[in-house]
Formats: sequence, structure tokens, C-alpha cells
Amino acid sequence: GLDRINMSIQGISFDLLLASYLLDSVCGDAESDQLKEIIDEGELGDIDIYKVGHHGSKAALTESVVEVIRPEISLVSVGEGNRYGHPAAQTLSLLDSVGSHVFRTDEMGDVSCEFSNDGIRVTALG
Repeated sequence: GLDRINMSIQGISFDLLLASYLLDSVCGDAESDQLKEIIDEGELGDIDIYKVGHHGSKAALTESVVEVIRPEISLVSVGEGNRYGHPAAQTLSLLDSVGSHVFRTDEMGDVSCEFSNDGIRVTALG
């Protein structure tokens, strides 16, 4: 599923989109479909932080979706050397095409996001 969160810290607003893994493998594209539906309803635009779903698989994101959400920061939770080859080069390329700063747990370990009046500070903890 998808969780949309709007946070406000001392008058500064942050938008987060958390895409969580769907346990039913038959629904692999459901997340992209959910994103498209929310976009079509006009309920989603630029996102500050996007937690990329499906460990960054190629089903996690489409070109039309990334052009709308244009995340400043993208977080990819993925195991190093996983047998699926995640994150997919296609997904990383889409994020790069909109200038998103990508943080991957397989390369950086745990990632922490700290919100303040000055913006968002992302720290690799690994």
C-alpha cells in the first residue's frame, strides 16, 4: 500500500510518500497502479521524500509517475547482493532523470532523515 504523509515543522511543510511492500506477489504492479490513481485524482504532486517500493524493482515506478512526484530524496531499502538484482537500473534511471538524490541501504547501510527549519538532512548510518 501507499502512505502519504504531510508534516509541518514550525511552518515548513514536508511531503512524504511511503510505498510499502505488497505481500501478494500477484499484485506486483498494484503499487504503480495505486500511484497512478492518486495522481489522476489530482491528489499528488512533488514529493520531498519517496520511500521506493518493492526494493526498487522495475515495477516500483513508471516514467509518468516519476514525472509527477519528482522526489527530492529517494530511499531504497535493499539487501546487498540480493538475488533479484534490486534496485533495477530502470528505476534508478527514472529517479536520476528527475534529479532525485538516491540513498540505498545496500551501499550506505541504514539511512536517517532529520527534519528541521533548514530542510531535510539525510545521514547514512552504515
